[in-house]
Amino acid sequence: MKRISYAGLAMALCLATFAGCASQIDMDGAIQDDDGWAIRGSASAGAFAVDSLAFSPDGKKLASTHYPQHPSSWRVLPLFENPPGTVRIWEPKDYGLGRESWVDQASLTIDAMVGYAPLYFTPDGECIHVMGGNEVVRWNIHKLKPERFPIEDPRVISPDGRQVAVRAGNDQVVVKQVETSENRAELSADGLDMWPIGFLANGSLLAIEVTESDQRRYLAIYDLASQLEQSRCLLLTTTTIQMAHAKTRIATTQFCYGDVISIWDINDGSLYRTFHAGDVVICGIALSPDARLLAACTETPDDQDQGLTMIWDIEAGELIKTIRDDATRKDNDDYWGVTAVAFSPDGKTLATGNSEGDVNFYSVPEIHAE
Repeated sequence: MKRISYAGLAMALCLATFAGCASQIDMDGAIQDDDGWAIRGSASAGAFAVDSLAFSPDGKKLASTHYPQHPSSWRVLPLFENPPGTVRIWEPKDYGLGRESWVDQASLTIDAMVGYAPLYFTPDGECIHVMGGNEVVRWNIHKLKPERFPIEDPRVISPDGRQVAVRAGNDQVVVKQVETSENRAELSADGLDMWPIGFLANGSLLAIEVTESDQRRYLAIYDLASQLEQSRCLLLTTTTIQMAHAKTRIATTQFCYGDVISIWDINDGSLYRTFHAGDVVICGIALSPDARLLAACTETPDDQDQGLTMIWDIEAGELIKTIRDDATRKDNDDYWGVTAVAFSPDGKTLATGNSEGDVNFYSVPEIHAE
């Protein structure tokens, strides 16, 4: 049996009390919820709101993007402008208290960072890619030396960092090679407004939000090799969406506006399930690697002072966990909720980030993990 010091137990007891009554201390001093969810680690970027999160392929590092902290009225600014931001790399350190402290190993400033964009490590875990206002930045996290490739108005980048989608006017999306800026695909939808949302299937497909003349939107899945639409998801919304994907499923929701999340099939665009988060505003969504779990982070509900992370079992169609963002006190006007969420590649860890720069790591119960 592993021994725990009195100091470690005292620290864990304090953390458990802070986390809420529905927790207990296991023999290693970790905070353990009765249903198996445990907060296993944390990090803090200070007054830099978390914009996006991504684990390395081996799950041993976390990348995050941040903007300076601002009130909630500022949250949509990165959609229309590219304010300065930072990228950080975190690694866990275990000080024997039963809870990891993730330490900031390196950071990089981006003068004009594209906000609310997918963040990826390259498959070898060596680099991450971030989009600036008119460039793609490839940052080798070991050499800590960024490469910059001029690309005008990049919108989304492929997981391997080799392709980037840009808007060519309102009615065309062009996919370019990052290193050479050469066009790989030119996509259009009969003159309708198009906005690239994200690459799928390791970069062979591209999801594009298309707006019809009556302002209704659908998500078109394009095959880049043929440059043809493969499938279509009818979104039934008139507002901008955000997307997450895993295997053959896509999750969509309205960006910082609605409380409904839809699960679609990539291959034929059919609607699989719809989830309602209740009277909250969703800030970010993520699918577990096996596409069995859906996580959504939210703004602070009107009757509460902390944001939420909600997790659903997709097959069962049930909400299985709600986590209150209570790792730190939320007593200032700059706090407005949980702003980013991500699963680790093995599905065993869930990371969340908030508008105060806190990042928390939760163990996913084995029954739900991949």
